[in-house]
Amino acid sequence: SDFAAAAQEIEAYIVAEGGTVSEARLNHRFRNMIRNSPRELSDRIDVLRISGRLNRNERDSKVQYVING
Repeated sequence: SDFAAAAQEIEAYIVAEGGTVSEARLNHRFRNMIRNSPRELSDRIDVLRISGRLNRNERDSKVQYVING
């Protein structure tokens, strides 16, 4: 599905960037995935997080996503 393909693209981008990417950078890089609501991108990131492929770290009000493994 398009949804799964988009999630894989996000995961591949984080891997290519060294395994860690800020939330702001992800939002900027994948803003083209948003058609109707900002939740669309968040939902794709959540799928990766819930499936255990991605971790969400927050420090000093900054959010980063890290590949798990």
